[in-house]
Amino acid sequence: IDKDDISEDSVEEEIASYPCEAFLSMEGYFKKCTLASLRGNDVQKFKENDYLRTKFETNNTDEILFFTSDAQVYKSRLNDFDDSKASSLGEYVAGKLKFNDNEKVVSAICISDYNGRVIMFFENGKAVSVPLDSYFTKQNRKKLTNAFFGGSPLVAAFKANDKAEYL
Repeated sequence: IDKDDISEDSVEEEIASYPCEAFLSMEGYFKKCTLASLRGNDVQKFKENDYLRTKFETNNTDEILFFTSDAQVYKSRLNDFDDSKASSLGEYVAGKLKFNDNEKVVSAICISDYNGRVIMFFENGKAVSVPLDSYFTKQNRKKLTNAFFGGSPLVAAFKANDKAEYL
């Protein structure tokens, strides 16, 4: 057999595409629920003294960016998280994505593409708008270090496609 006669087949995993809702709690628990599971019971369960931070209407094939207290962004695919029910607590993001010690999730954004911008607000009262494509990577990197300004703690991050006002 000649070396040129050998073909390498690339196997791509087929990801099921279906609409879902994603929930992130203040303590950093994340869960992805199918719309069918939310029809019967849509009351979300959280740990004691924990509550909802963000809710997304999204698709299982989308990606999610977790912005942390250490000025880092962790990328993940929604299909990496198991489907759960509203009655479950969800998965602890810091444990699943192997955060540094004392690193916490501050905000998250679900995206289907890297068009648009991220608006970030900091504790010192300043805000910045960053193009989403600056977080695009060709390799499947999960951790983006020094992803944004770390001189003041991040308070919130939002995806913005058009002009918007924030209060």
